[in-house]
Amino acid sequence: MTEVKIGLETHVQLDTNTKLFCGCPNQDTDEPNSHVCPTCLGH
Repeated sequence: MTEVKIGLETHVQLDTNTKLFCGCPNQDTDEPNSHVCPTCLGH
C-alpha cells in the first residue's frame, strides 16, 4: 500500500522592509529579480 502525501503551495506578498530569509530589500515597486543574493537564489 502506498502512502498519500498532500502538499500545499501558497503565494503571499509580505508587508516587510526585507525578505523573509535574508536582508535584501522587499520593494514591490522595483523590477522583478532586481534584489537577489545567494540566499535568495538558494545557493
